[in-house]
Amino acid sequence: MGDDLDLDQIFEKANRRNQNDDPSPPQDPDYLISQCIEFLKGSHFNVGDLVCWKPGMRNRSTPIYGDPCIVVRKFPERTNTICGPSGEAIFHDTVSIEVGIADEDGDFLTYLLDKDRMMLWSTNGD
Repeated sequence: MGDDLDLDQIFEKANRRNQNDDPSPPQDPDYLISQCIEFLKGSHFNVGDLVCWKPGMRNRSTPIYGDPCIVVRKFPERTNTICGPSGEAIFHDTVSIEVGIADEDGDFLTYLLDKDRMMLWSTNGD
């Protein structure tokens, strides 16, 4: 029973959200416009390029912000995927590249991502 949802916590969170007291970041119009512009700039990569997330564009937990991953495949056309529960940011995600990373055990893992959320990785963080 220790794993049951605490209804008091759920109601408290809903009340905070309704009172605009939720710790979620505010939807600042200037920030949204700048992120839209950055997203729409697009990105063009080649197989073998090292890439990482653009700031504020990560919609997956992996790869980690700032860590490089390598482009292993480019898709000729963007593809819409259906993954995760509806309502999640990645439910109808658009993918256009496959990237690879090494996990903590050294295993090579690949992920499908939207290239417009990525930028070329640089060693000095530029």
